[in-house]
Amino acid sequence: MTKPDFYIDVHSHLPDNYFFKDINTYIMQWRHQGLMHVVSVSQNYTESLRSIELSNIYAEIIPAIGIHPWKAHKKHDELQDFNQLLSENKEIKILGEIGLDYHFIKRKERYSFQKKVLDFFFIQAEKRDLRLMLHVKGAEAEIADYIETSTLPGKNCCIHWYSGPTQILKKLIDLDCYFSCGPALSYSKHQKVPKRVPLDRLLTESDGNVKYQGRVGHPGMMSEVVDLIANITNQNRNELQQLIIHNSLSYLGKK
Repeated sequence: MTKPDFYIDVHSHLPDNYFFKDINTYIMQWRHQGLMHVVSVSQNYTESLRSIELSNIYAEIIPAIGIHPWKAHKKHDELQDFNQLLSENKEIKILGEIGLDYHFIKRKERYSFQKKVLDFFFIQAEKRDLRLMLHVKGAEAEIADYIETSTLPGKNCCIHWYSGPTQILKKLIDLDCYFSCGPALSYSKHQKVPKRVPLDRLLTESDGNVKYQGRVGHPGMMSEVVDLIANITNQNRNELQQLIIHNSLSYLGKK
């Protein structure tokens, strides 16, 4: 297995200007902090192009393309562009950040656009055997139904920052999904994930540049996230770190 001083961040918003405008400085810093890979998730077509661009420059960066559910009502017309993008870029293996959000998005007239976008990306994932990075806030049961009725293996799906009902968490575990955990483990309902999810289904993420109690999340924080998971699960820290690397490479299709 990999040595215990390397880390993988499966969910960070590198196309956002916060990182993108000075990405070389950040990458150099994260390399010193043990970064092996970081998945650059995207919220729209422009960001998806940025993720691909970054992956062509830095070996650590893995591109994920998609439309965030918060953007779906404005960006759903970009879907045809994504169809072409996938056809022209066979190296793309991850679709994200995609999903549904009925918690932060209160305007129900926007939900049909979220579903239109999610339907498209599920079909693409099934057709091309791709991985999904899923946002499920307030729509946990519906996302579970999507996965259950899909021809896509559950192991192709990563549930990002889960904090929903325990009953649905159990269903997603039974479906064989992965779950990415981040710095919010130190204070939020997100703690239920490492307490209940099998260790071989756990991944690490920063969701950078989201702030955690005033601290900006970034891929260099993955060592801290491993510490949090180890403390919550009472596992040997180095053995757990190696297992999470193994899990991450399996989810990314690199094993």
